[in-house]
Amino acid sequence: MFKKLYNSGITWTVRKSVDTSILDNLFSRLESHEMYPELALVKDNNVRSAFFFTTGCAAHHEVFVKRYKCRGIKDILKHMFVPSKAVSEWRNLKKFYDRQLPCPEPLAFSEKKTLGILRDSCLITEVVLSAVPLNEYVKNMPVGLQKKKV
Repeated sequence: MFKKLYNSGITWTVRKSVDTSILDNLFSRLESHEMYPELALVKDNNVRSAFFFTTGCAAHHEVFVKRYKCRGIKDILKHMFVPSKAVSEWRNLKKFYDRQLPCPEPLAFSEKKTLGILRDSCLITEVVLSAVPLNEYVKNMPVGLQKKKV
């Protein structure tokens, strides 16, 4: 169901149905996304950047890409002991998907490491255009369903 492959100096875990050409130089394309019209920036903050990526591939014409940033020594030390955000989200999405719970299909993830130190990580999922971000959903919940702040 999944395969590991080495692409542009990075090891990826990829669902077998994914056309692996979408991974070619993906990290470098994400870093200079302004130069690539197929990458539409959705969100960018100090933790992650999120993109819609029009791949041109038949099976997964558009995907959602999250690139998690390693913010310095604190993150470096942390990820020596705990999985990266990309791996954690991959595992959770895979569990939900395998249990047929509504969620985007996890397609691929990667961690970019140098001498065992996490430098960058990335998660690719299917696009769910009708999805509402959780923070927006909670903010817009009816008052009776919201948890009261003490």
